[in-house]
Amino acid sequence: MSIIADTHVHLYPCYDGAAALRTLSANLGRHGGDTAVRLACLAERSDCDVIAQWADGSAPAPPGWTLTAPEAGALRAEGPAGAVVYLVAGRQIVTAERIEVLGLAMPDRVEDGRPAADTVAAVQAAGGVPVLAWAPGKWFFARGRVVRRTIARHAPGSLLLGDTTLRPTVWPEPALMRAARKRGYGIVAGSDPLPFAGEEVRLGVYASVIDAPFDAERPLAAAREALRQGQRRVAGRRGSPRQVLQRLYRLRR
Repeated sequence: MSIIADTHVHLYPCYDGAAALRTLSANLGRHGGDTAVRLACLAERSDCDVIAQWADGSAPAPPGWTLTAPEAGALRAEGPAGAVVYLVAGRQIVTAERIEVLGLAMPDRVEDGRPAADTVAAVQAAGGVPVLAWAPGKWFFARGRVVRRTIARHAPGSLLLGDTTLRPTVWPEPALMRAARKRGYGIVAGSDPLPFAGEEVRLGVYASVIDAPFDAERPLAAAREALRQGQRRVAGRRGSPRQVLQRLYRLRR
């Protein structure tokens, strides 16, 4: 079975929730057709909890979408045309060195501000899948050495590296990522939309195609196993230099 997974999803409160789900479904579907499972791995910041609010009803479901919770930390979203997207909880954690670590398929919180090695260990202890997420300017110099040491401390299969639409199309694969891939570390791809209205159109444009089983009754557990064990390849597109600069400029404003 093919799973099309955006592995770096944010659903900020400023987004149009219905448009976000509609875009996710459409973009993920373009990578794998109608039969593939469409999966959104959330990486929510410490100040965001959209998936939990949708699950407990404290925030209304996006209009036109029916949300059900097959298990804790996961939602099944069915749209008006019958399209289904699975959402699984996860966190984006900023380490003491200002590196981003994702804890995917993980309902628990891990606090910001720990050293990178401790953050990865905390994600693993919580049952999540740790991902060292590439971000502009954050894998160079002193922080690059931290990334290199963190990779070296973990065997392939216990740690993934994350690529993003914020790496422009003209930017070659980062040296640390290329070296890790050659040593057998998995690379996953995600959209990483930014926190301002309109960015929801990015959801699902860059994703991983994973060949793995998927249990619709246990989507969180299925996502964990797929990320850890599945055969994966990258699908979709990153941003052009102009698009990335425009997005970062708007974020800075």
